[in-house]
Amino acid sequence: SGEASRTTEFFDAQSTGLSGSEDEALRVRLSELEAAGAEAQRAVAERERQLEELESTIKVLREAHGQVEQNMRHEMVALKQKLESVKAQRDEALSEADGLRHDEAKIREEYEERALSAEHETSTRLRAEFEAKMDSLK
Repeated sequence: SGEASRTTEFFDAQSTGLSGSEDEALRVRLSELEAAGAEAQRAVAERERQLEELESTIKVLREAHGQVEQNMRHEMVALKQKLESVKAQRDEALSEADGLRHDEAKIREEYEERALSAEHETSTRLRAEFEAKMDSLK
């Protein structure tokens, strides 16, 4: 309605030299153009508001994406450290198992040597007893 009053003021201040119906047609057309221009301005303002909203959303998403990437990097570092720790524990356990197998082999070897030695001693003793009995029978 502000634009319509400007149109009226414009036409009232001008002497167009047109007939009344031509003058009225121009006034109507100018009023329609002003209304269309005002509607276009409202549409532009709405699009600008939507654009600002979208830009704000994009900014928020970028910040969130950056935070997610940072969290992922921290998580990857933590997982790599844990992996290295588990590998070290595994290597330590393997080394301990190798040591235990070596100790077991030594004990088995020693046991077998003692068993052979005891068997030999028993055989020698039994032979001596047998020979002593044979000698006493003579």
